[in-house]
Amino acid sequence: MLPTVLSLRKVLPIDLLPQKVLPTVRSLRKVLPAVPETAALPATLLMLPKGQTMPGTAEHQALQESLLSSQHGKAQLSSMVWVVLFCILMLLSVVTNTVYVIAVLKNKKKISLIHVLLSSFFLINLVDYSLLVFEFYLGPDNNYPFSDASCAFYQFVVQGNPLLCTGTLLLLVYQAYTAASQPHHSFSLPYLLFQFSIVLITTSFLCSPAIIYSKVHTYSNTSHHCTINLVALSGGEEGGSEPENVLTGLYLLILKSVLPYWLPLAMISIPILRMIKMDKIMLDKQLTVTMTIAVTVSFMVFNLPYCSVVFARHLLSVTNHALTSYNMWVLHVLQSFFLLISFFFHIFRPLVCLLLDHDLEIRSPLCRHRYRQVPIYKV
Repeated sequence: MLPTVLSLRKVLPIDLLPQKVLPTVRSLRKVLPAVPETAALPATLLMLPKGQTMPGTAEHQALQESLLSSQHGKAQLSSMVWVVLFCILMLLSVVTNTVYVIAVLKNKKKISLIHVLLSSFFLINLVDYSLLVFEFYLGPDNNYPFSDASCAFYQFVVQGNPLLCTGTLLLLVYQAYTAASQPHHSFSLPYLLFQFSIVLITTSFLCSPAIIYSKVHTYSNTSHHCTINLVALSGGEEGGSEPENVLTGLYLLILKSVLPYWLPLAMISIPILRMIKMDKIMLDKQLTVTMTIAVTVSFMVFNLPYCSVVFARHLLSVTNHALTSYNMWVLHVLQSFFLLISFFFHIFRPLVCLLLDHDLEIRSPLCRHRYRQVPIYKV
């Protein structure tokens, strides 16, 4: 226990101790050999703020812990709201797409190349739902507890699935535009599979850096995140709290926004406008063109807000623009909300195909016997 001013005044002259300056451990060592060399103030006393006592510090720590726990509870509640909303949309999408696929399979005359491409969107959407469920499993902090190999595969699927969806849309527009402009030209299923294989190879090539440079990064020895880091391409070394550099931000800007949306938008704008202005389209091709235009326009409308926010976010990262925590929170909320809006395309696509094509009807025996067409009599 350290000596006090009152105890020192009993053994030392008063003039050795100033009235307004309290003694320190260093000054006491000069006049008191009894003070050991290892004497030091307790760590809790050194950490005390100015003018605050031990009880006050304990109350302050308790207040901080309660604030952190309340913020964590709010984050958990907010994440649960997003989970519920996305689950509702995924359920509706699975139901509507299943009805559409069953309707196409039951009507064997309607199993055309256009319907095959439209049905393949459902498989791509199922991959999106699997990735989203996996992100729900990781939690709000996105703590990745798996190996680097699984991280590379995860990043490859995350980056490649939107490109695969866009490539399928380009094939759909190409098929419809060729059918409208060249009525006597016909496509076969092997040729369609060949085109789809080219889309798969191109997607794999564009996403190959995601496999090579993906790694589980550790922050503060407690948090693990699966991220892409292209710093090795620029000859730098990994370091800092953020692995994403300018090169990585530029790659993600192109891969997440430009290739899945903005470049296809520029490529299909002219064919869509030409198909809209076409007057002489064969009767059996009109339904194909109409469904293609409806699906393409709905894809661009529902994905426009999400791709715009993603483009702005990665553009700010490339330009090293400093953002506050509130601005980052706003960007994350907007990105989640616009991603929710983009999922409406998964529901709208099969519905518009079922409404436009009257032959795609699932009729039960009950409905066939109970309801009949109303006869029309001429007067």
